[in-house]
Amino acid sequence: MQVLLLPVNYGYLVHDKSLPRVASLDGSTPLAPGTEAWLIWQGKEGMTYLVRNRQGSPATKSLVTLPRDQVKRIEITAYDRIFPALFAPRTRITP
Repeated sequence: MQVLLLPVNYGYLVHDKSLPRVASLDGSTPLAPGTEAWLIWQGKEGMTYLVRNRQGSPATKSLVTLPRDQVKRIEITAYDRIFPALFAPRTRITP
């Protein structure tokens, strides 16, 4: 996400970015139920993920960096616009 701060009279501009949602952090161990992760950065030495856990109250968000040699493969399941994915209200479907 990129944020451009303008003078107070003008407000601010938020640019939403699509990020790849992954099935696993290390390529072999699946994420726990209620947990989602997005690949934020691929560096020479590590991979950084944004992880959201919806179990418990309140839901938690954290940045996790793994050494690159611990990541066996990357399985991308979708591309999400990250701003609505993280901050949109949860909707419940009643039976």
